[in-house]
Amino acid sequence: MRTGYPVFDASDSSACRKDETMGQGYFGSRPKRRDRQQKLLMGPAKNIRELTERTLDLYWASRTGNHKLVASLLRRGADPTVCHPDSGEGPLHVAACHGHFKVVQELLENGCGPNVRTAFPADETALHVLVRNCSAAKITWTRAREVKCLREVLAAPGLDVDACDGAGLTAVHLAARFGLWDFVDLVLTRNPNLDLRIDGDTAREIILRDSGRQWNNLPTRRSESQVVSTLQILLACLRDRREDEFLQMMQSVDDGEVSKVEMQNCLKMACSYGCLRAVQLLLHRGADPNDFAYEPPVVMAAKLGHADVLQTLLETGTVVLNRCDHPLWQRSPLHLAVLSACSSSAPSKYLRCISLLLESRHGLDLDNVDFRGNTALHYAAKSPQRDLTRLLLRAGCDVFVCNQHNEPGFLHVGVDELRAHLDGFVSQKGLAARNHSLELDYQFLRSKRLPGGEMQPMLLLGRSKAHRPLLSHPLLTSFLHLKWQRLKPFFYCKFFAYFLFATALSVYIYHVVQATALQSTQYVRWISVGLLGVFVFGEVLEACVSIKRYLNNFENVLKLVLIVLSVVLLTAGEIIEPWPRRYVATATVICAYVELALLIGTHPRFATYIDMYLRVSRNFAGLFFLFSFLIFAFAFSFFVLYQDDADNKFFSTLGGSFFKTVIMLTGEMEADNLNTNLLGYLLFLAFVLFVPICLVNLVTGLAVSDIAAIRQEAEVGLIAAKVELYADIESLLLGSALQALPRCCCSFVDRKIRLLGNFLVDNKLVWYLDFDNKMEPDSSQVSWFSKFVPESLKKFRRIEWLAIVEEALKISSAPPVDQQASTIASLETKIEQMQLQIAELVSIIKKSENAKHA
Repeated sequence: MRTGYPVFDASDSSACRKDETMGQGYFGSRPKRRDRQQKLLMGPAKNIRELTERTLDLYWASRTGNHKLVASLLRRGADPTVCHPDSGEGPLHVAACHGHFKVVQELLENGCGPNVRTAFPADETALHVLVRNCSAAKITWTRAREVKCLREVLAAPGLDVDACDGAGLTAVHLAARFGLWDFVDLVLTRNPNLDLRIDGDTAREIILRDSGRQWNNLPTRRSESQVVSTLQILLACLRDRREDEFLQMMQSVDDGEVSKVEMQNCLKMACSYGCLRAVQLLLHRGADPNDFAYEPPVVMAAKLGHADVLQTLLETGTVVLNRCDHPLWQRSPLHLAVLSACSSSAPSKYLRCISLLLESRHGLDLDNVDFRGNTALHYAAKSPQRDLTRLLLRAGCDVFVCNQHNEPGFLHVGVDELRAHLDGFVSQKGLAARNHSLELDYQFLRSKRLPGGEMQPMLLLGRSKAHRPLLSHPLLTSFLHLKWQRLKPFFYCKFFAYFLFATALSVYIYHVVQATALQSTQYVRWISVGLLGVFVFGEVLEACVSIKRYLNNFENVLKLVLIVLSVVLLTAGEIIEPWPRRYVATATVICAYVELALLIGTHPRFATYIDMYLRVSRNFAGLFFLFSFLIFAFAFSFFVLYQDDADNKFFSTLGGSFFKTVIMLTGEMEADNLNTNLLGYLLFLAFVLFVPICLVNLVTGLAVSDIAAIRQEAEVGLIAAKVELYADIESLLLGSALQALPRCCCSFVDRKIRLLGNFLVDNKLVWYLDFDNKMEPDSSQVSWFSKFVPESLKKFRRIEWLAIVEEALKISSAPPVDQQASTIASLETKIEQMQLQIAELVSIIKKSENAKHA
């Protein structure tokens, strides 16, 4: 069956498959079948999103034949007249196609008209769908179900039995062509027009010529005026692309003879079929390109790739580009042009349409989202058309807009493409001394549709494993340096508060373990309680931002354990038994100082070393587990040999033997106390040679062998850790938990930490450079930015910043990727032309030689 909308299937993307299954009616195969059905049957739709979901579910329920669910969805507001955005078919069409006559009956009885059409260019009614579907070979019972569907459609009131499809064929004409005489018998009960001439034949002529039997129920012949109207002739001319005939007819009739509705229908048809001259004439005669409820002409022209028609519409200056194909699907002309380009083997005409839309910008929203939350960039990034992605990126599409599955637009964009896009925001201006400047444009990070602070875009980049290396781009690292200057005071406040808490808790634990009943112990206890309250308050604020994100962090879980242990120790530390108290105190001390080490590790200066330590530790733990069976073998052997040796108590039990063997890996071996025989000496000698000497050195070497790669990965991990830290601080300070504070306090904090639209003028950072590469900030930014890189700044920070600027200079000095590609393309074209000229010369020489010989 022909479909209207071009379907783009990104088979390599699970996200696309999720999108396609949104609202599907295969309830038996879904893990939450009952919950899904209960949600569908909870009452009328409350918003446009629920209405969209129910309409999609109606489509899939109709396709699977669940007539009870169809009836329930229809009673709760699902629209049966809307076609699916991808297949272009409505619920009535798919139900008729699959022979679900009960579903057809429910749909026709609950507001679905029998004349609902599929999307262009098929433009078929349910009658056309049934006839085309039955033209294929069918088993008897399937054919019987389709005949029942046909009877239901023919019995529906208001049926236009003479409706033409996109090819200009009526249902009876199709049935006669396919030889479906039983269908013809049924359609004849509605008195169809058999005298409409299509492709040289009428339906009456085909029936009488090809049926091979007598027909007594054929309707009487109609006169010429009864066969076709003026509007049908005009539409037929446009459908067959007979523009000259259409123009002659339109020029022969006055403006009053063609109604406004007919003009609008002709305009939409002309835009759909790409009839440029007809569109120009209709616009000149007053047709309004915006007066359409669904699928206005600009949408049809963009979706079908008629660039000349689209340009004509845009040149009128009155076309509104923020129109969509349907209020439920919310797909703009840019969406549809991109989808068509993705599914086309010849996307050049669609690329031209996209270029026209991007150049015109008559109210066009580049980041408009459809019913799935996808922007045009989401669809373009999943397609193999890389030129399409680059075109949208150059136009300024927001790559951080997330769809309903929380997938940002850049997720399927190549790393190299996104890096080249970032390079475009780094530029140099002016070559003369004192006017040579480096400009870093951070507009890329200002996402209007992404909720949260200005660190959220970089947080999305850091959470994508493929795009995480882009965090080392100088544009982003420079922004992180600037952001750190705004967040640094808040970080130090948090650090010192926790440091005081850990110190006070340590002093209290010392006094409790020593069982000193001093008055100062109570003072330290209450100080610890107060600092614990501050600590708990901060954690509550952080959890209020996102409880799920909070609990998914190991460090936060460690904090919760520390809070519980601290509460137990501070409230009942002096009354519980000594040994349980020591266990609790030990666990509290370990948790407190591990958390302190992790907190220090989040500082930009030390994060690299902490990350390297954790990576080496993970490598070492994996290798140690691999060889732990060998260590256990020696431990077991020592237990068997020395379990009765009174001088070696560790070997008297298997657990003690394993503990002692692990300790011996560090070199603590006491061979003097071993009372053993020759076998014991050989076993001990083998242990010394193969475990402490060979195995430990091997494991250590493997764990730190590729220290350069570990350091490089740690640097990327350092930047990702910075992003996480800054995002946490920003979300804590700007989150909903602190919105209860006075407005002046909230605005003060907002002004202190925001860069974009606040401290950065026009979201840009400009450095003026002389020919000695000495830098000074833009004069408009000296008031605050001079605090960032003063002459007295520590050498480490200044060198780090200058390295970022040097890298940015290299990027801005390199030619753009597009320029390189165009240069290569021009060279390839010249080479091809030279090859053709050489081939022509060779052929001329051969001809001349042949002429001489002749």
